[in-house]
Amino acid sequence: EPVQALRWGQFLGESVPVKPRNSYEFCHDFSQAMVFHGGESGKFGIHVKISGGDACPAIVESFRAEFPSHRPSRVDVFVDFRGEKAYNEIRSILKSASRKFEIPSQEIANPLTPDGSWPERGRTLYVNPRQKGKEAPVYMCRLYEKGHQMRALKHIPDAPLDWVRLEFEMHPPKHTRHQLADMSPDDVAHSSRWWRYVVKRLGTISAQRVMMSTRRIKPEVVSSLENMCAQYSGVIAEAKRDQWMNKDEYMQAMEDLWNRECFGGLPASIRRNYIFQA
Repeated sequence: EPVQALRWGQFLGESVPVKPRNSYEFCHDFSQAMVFHGGESGKFGIHVKISGGDACPAIVESFRAEFPSHRPSRVDVFVDFRGEKAYNEIRSILKSASRKFEIPSQEIANPLTPDGSWPERGRTLYVNPRQKGKEAPVYMCRLYEKGHQMRALKHIPDAPLDWVRLEFEMHPPKHTRHQLADMSPDDVAHSSRWWRYVVKRLGTISAQRVMMSTRRIKPEVVSSLENMCAQYSGVIAEAKRDQWMNKDEYMQAMEDLWNRECFGGLPASIRRNYIFQA
């Protein structure tokens, strides 16, 4: 039931209602998980999307324990590498698999957004990519320069440029989905002949396999600001009760404080901070 999934999602934090899609009536965004339910598609059950960073394995484990009989419609497995030759070495393996198994491939170098931004987003190679107007293939691989992407998106300004990520993306047929409910990442990566071919040859390259972390670390100054807001909640409530200022006036006052010359703009310590674990 939707209430069960929403109750499970609460351990991730408060949800935010967002615009639903795919004929669902409701969507609740828990940041690293989204719960869709209701509407025409809701007649067949609820849909949960789990995605995002270091916490994903723990969230998946929790979800599997709560809903052991779920049916995954998409499963992704990735592995990170570091090294100047990492992209080219893995690219060579994928190109070899493409030729051997007669699977199409497509490479994009420095893709641009519609407004022409992100010119340094890096290279991406797809093996067995989705064809326009057709269903997604059961097995697909994606190799891309993750460090370039993180810098271009301004998520991690100092991301290492030799960081590349290889992703295995599976869209299982409906009659096999239940089998993926408890498969390990290693099981998934070995579930196809050409994927096994790729995985076997990854052990021969010089690039270093690493566990990269993109977990955001909350600086102490941010915690101080949060505590300040909590302490002044009574003042805000009083201003609201006695109509000394409305929300727009309050937000403008905060913006004025932020922009004052004496404040010095945005301190470096309050910007996004990340750690990397090799």
